Amino acid sequence: MRNIPVDISSLTFVCVSPPRPKLVSQETGEVKVDRDGKPVFTVGLSVADASGGWSC
Repeated sequence: MRNIPVDISSLTFVCVSPPRPKLVSQETGEVKVDRDGKPVFTVGLSVADASGGWSC
């Protein structure tokens, strides 16, 4: 994955869906874990810029 620096100081983030465990496999229900063995979660976010424009 590539990192692209973005200045987020003028953005507002709003969580629009509750956290859900990220699955490795839909079939087995295995939950993805990070390097420390902690579960990884996903959330839905919306972001607004200074003009009030929203995107998902």
